[in-house]
Amino acid sequence: MNKDLLTDVVVEQHRVAWTDEYTPRLENFAGELITGEYAVVVSGIRRCGKSILLQEVRSKIVGESFYLNFEDDRLVQFELSDFQVLLEIWIGLYGDSKIVFFDEIQNVHGWERFVRRLVDQKYKIYITGSNANLLSRDLGTHLTGRYIQLELFPLSFKEFLSFHHSTQDYHGTNNRVRIKKAFQEYMQQGGFPQYLKSQNNDYLTALYESILYRDILARNRLFNDKQIKDMLYYIASNIGKEFSFSALGRLIGIKHTETIKDYLHLIQNTYLAFVVPQYHDSLRKQLFSPKKIYLIDTALARSLGFRISEDLGRMLENIVFIELLRRKCEVYYHKGKRECDFVTREGVHVCQAIQVTLSLRNTETKRREVEGMQEAMDHYDLDVGLIITEDEDDKIQIGNKTINVVSIWKWLL
Repeated sequence: MNKDLLTDVVVEQHRVAWTDEYTPRLENFAGELITGEYAVVVSGIRRCGKSILLQEVRSKIVGESFYLNFEDDRLVQFELSDFQVLLEIWIGLYGDSKIVFFDEIQNVHGWERFVRRLVDQKYKIYITGSNANLLSRDLGTHLTGRYIQLELFPLSFKEFLSFHHSTQDYHGTNNRVRIKKAFQEYMQQGGFPQYLKSQNNDYLTALYESILYRDILARNRLFNDKQIKDMLYYIASNIGKEFSFSALGRLIGIKHTETIKDYLHLIQNTYLAFVVPQYHDSLRKQLFSPKKIYLIDTALARSLGFRISEDLGRMLENIVFIELLRRKCEVYYHKGKRECDFVTREGVHVCQAIQVTLSLRNTETKRREVEGMQEAMDHYDLDVGLIITEDEDDKIQIGNKTINVVSIWKWLL
């Protein structure tokens, strides 16, 4: 590309910096982003705050660093051969720094080769991207064992409170009332920072279309947008409900289940939605059992899906699922004679069983949730289970097993 234009972009972007108006998120990674000689890869859905996180890291580093965001439309013609020119521009303008930040670098074909060269030359590299598979596949080929990959999600409830400069202390009547009210807002508004500022639904529509057309269709050279749109509409309208590949295919007019699987894989790579398998010790049974699906954000789910009611129970379930991903859990659901919403696994063992429900005040609801939890606890030999509700706390003792009932806003904090 034109060197003068590239220089203009470099100079302009170099001025971008962290300010106190942003919500700090670095503490979630416990120093992983600052220390070590390995390359750091931060992946996550568009607009969740990856660029801001890079600026937060830059603000903690002593000395000069280089930064370039490839989402800039002036860099559309940027090619692999331009990286050397870019490095020369940086060194000429700002000296020989060994710390480099690349934002949305997957837009450049062959980028991993240049990054490998920099890592070989002892540069500390930070990379962000919006496609999980693309980043890990490319880096796995050229930087095996020399990078760590971290995932960033839209704001958690704790970060939502920080965003609004609200207390996380729920002790005392006034604090508790404020936090409960804040959680109701969080369930409605989700965690995309820019949407929280604007409250403009057009923002969510634009975000969805950017993911659909750029990250799914264009990147994978797909041309039938109606099938993908119908699939996303189904996903957003059926959060937490079981489905099979064949049934979904019949619903949206796709004959081959492999096509359904491929489309879902592409959607998951953008972090827009997540497929959750039923837990089985047999991998074959797990592969062929019905799945569940959740969306990255409740505000997006409300914006994209069809509902005849608030469906608050499903929204709570979606929030719990995304929080489990934030906590780096490996998540499944349990289904026997009864059902348990989530079980999580560490190594080869299931270590946690979780039910999510609005309330246990209804006798039939309590019976269903407790029986499902009991079955899961017995099946996986667990002594303790967890039922997450909207605003109830309790402890249920059944023989030598304990089921803790916790308000979701407490659990999230």
